[in-house]
Amino acid sequence: MVYLTLFACKDHVPQREFIYGSRDLDVEGALDFVTRLVVEGWTVLYVSLRIDEGIDMELPVAAFDEQLMGEHLRMLQVQWEKILNLPQ
Repeated sequence: MVYLTLFACKDHVPQREFIYGSRDLDVEGALDFVTRLVVEGWTVLYVSLRIDEGIDMELPVAAFDEQLMGEHLRMLQVQWEKILNLPQ
């Protein structure tokens, strides 16, 4: 399970806190959600992810630059899986 916590503001709207967790949410989906907020004009002030009740990560807000990350992460996964399957 992935939990997403973020603080963001837009135009003259005061800072809002978003907290979302779901068994259906994966890391790529969480990152893409934050990116979509940026595309819609929100300014992200803080982002953190909690994965499987054990891994907590504060993420750099500068990384959310209007380009979805999910596809890039999937491409990296394919590459590292190929590397891991190379004969030694």
